[in-house]
Amino acid sequence: PRTETAPAESTEVLGTVGAVAATDLALDAREALRRRDGVRLLALRDISASQRHPLAAWIDYWELGNRLATAQQSDLDAFYARWPATYVEDRLRNDWLLELGKRRDWANFARELPRFRMNDDREVTCYALLVEHQNAQGGKATPGFKARAFEAWLARRDLDDGCNLMAMALHEAKVFSNDDAWQRARLAAEAGRLRVVR
Repeated sequence: PRTETAPAESTEVLGTVGAVAATDLALDAREALRRRDGVRLLALRDISASQRHPLAAWIDYWELGNRLATAQQSDLDAFYARWPATYVEDRLRNDWLLELGKRRDWANFARELPRFRMNDDREVTCYALLVEHQNAQGGKATPGFKARAFEAWLARRDLDDGCNLMAMALHEAKVFSNDDAWQRARLAAEAGRLRVVR
């Protein structure tokens, strides 16, 4: 009986040790992210990939996210190739679209946007509406454009670059009127959002 149970016990112990090691690797990566330790994150990303760690995609996400401000489109394309059609791929695409908007890199933004499956970020929506406005044929907006843009602007509770940029561009182009701006200010004042009012 002992010889029959020993292998099972050994397997159970090894499994527990493996789980602890896997957890430690993920926790180490999370701590490196908190410290913004890019060198450590890169090393842990490579270890997790070689070990086929169950959280390797997230460690990869943390590593690239840590340096997103200096990343290039090729870095993102390589990440997408490693984790195709996954939640983490689309989550990083969301982050990248925000970064591209901040960079005013509208060519890459337009390339990435149709691939954004979740499409659940309001700031990305505002950037997308701005790009749509910029690309309008002869400066003519599509039917319903103003209503969609105004709804997106009103939906933002706080300040963000994408919706502010869109609103300023549309006001300058006379898509949004002064009355629209006053309505936005009034609603923000009623909600006690004085920074938005200013």
